[in-house]
Amino acid sequence: MLSPSVPFTEWRSLSFGLGSRLAALFELNTGTARLLPLEGLRGMSAGLVFFVHFYALFGNLAPVPLTTVFRFLSTLGHCGVDVFFALSGYIIYSMLMNKPGGYLRFVKRRLIRLYPAFTAVFLLYLGISMVLPQYSKLQQTSLSAPVYLLLNFLMLPGIVPIVPMITVAWSLSYELFFYLTLPLLVRWLRINEWARPLRIGLFLALAGACFLPVVPGIGSHPRLSMFVCGILVAETSAWRFRWPRAGASASLALFAGFLTLFGVEGMRNDPGAGATVWMPPPMLLALFASVYGLVHFSLDSRTFLSNWFAWNYLRWFGNFSYSYYLIHGFVLHAVAVAVERIHPTGAAWSGLQFLALLGVSFASTVVGAAVLFLGVEKPFSLAMQTSRQRRSIPAEGGQADHEAARTAACSAEGKIRWPDAQRGGA
Repeated sequence: MLSPSVPFTEWRSLSFGLGSRLAALFELNTGTARLLPLEGLRGMSAGLVFFVHFYALFGNLAPVPLTTVFRFLSTLGHCGVDVFFALSGYIIYSMLMNKPGGYLRFVKRRLIRLYPAFTAVFLLYLGISMVLPQYSKLQQTSLSAPVYLLLNFLMLPGIVPIVPMITVAWSLSYELFFYLTLPLLVRWLRINEWARPLRIGLFLALAGACFLPVVPGIGSHPRLSMFVCGILVAETSAWRFRWPRAGASASLALFAGFLTLFGVEGMRNDPGAGATVWMPPPMLLALFASVYGLVHFSLDSRTFLSNWFAWNYLRWFGNFSYSYYLIHGFVLHAVAVAVERIHPTGAAWSGLQFLALLGVSFASTVVGAAVLFLGVEKPFSLAMQTSRQRRSIPAEGGQADHEAARTAACSAEGKIRWPDAQRGGA
């Protein structure tokens, strides 16, 4: 450990050295400009989701004062998934509107993005179910094992009323449904030829339909409306507010206020650790509005939110947030098994012990997610997509010139930024 007398320049050198190593591992070198704040927003969302499963497994060990705090954090942590939906809505809709292509090619790319890491975790859960049947969810369903496993592998637990083998898989059902249906909607209705007000009206109507049980397909799935939140950000991202800093402050206050209100409401109607928190329609509409403002102003380079969410360490966490989302529950269960063997009584811990458990648990989930990202997601999803994108761009003229012009135009509007590592910075 360095002594306090070590010059500041050496501390700074160590910090830059760590940053360079992490950038080499977790920076997404796609060869094109990226929306850095979106990567940071994904990191924030993954952090929120962590508290849901941490409290579900370890809430009974918290001393009384911390029980209230972590029940609050667990409740508002459910909103992390909704932020993920909004970000997906923005990215996928923008992709379809800017670079329309073949449906099958699009779906293939989305499946390559989702399935390698999911398959690895699916096989991990399946192996644990066979070796340690006491932890298997195969016993919690009336379906035959092959049918149950097939439905889970097809990412259907959020659509079909079954207990997911991977707890978070219900949200992947929503993602996959969105990936499969949005390009068809855009293509068949030729939405890119519509005037913007008509497009906005259509998607607002679809968002409203998600709250109506009589609507087939999307009815009774109100959280699907959060994808429309991201679509609206894409439609209005070119709008430039006269007072962006004031707008960013207001949107942050609205988002924080919503989280506080939702957390307090969840504490008052606590369904118990690990239970799904139901969000009434007025609350979901408030979340819709607050997330819209947060994402919209985060994409404006004139605001402090843009700088906050472009912080490298938060972005790098966001870059492997999909792996984190898939694996963190498994890692937390492993930590819970170890804790049960070390401390079998189940009595509440001291505040310091519980906070130490929090730190160990979060660090363990980050390490597990990093391993999954570097071992599976990055080489089998991201690297394959990047190589395909580079092969599809001509070496000179044509589409390459068009992409360069579009990137330059977006950069001038403050919507796209380059990572520090690609600009030559530390």
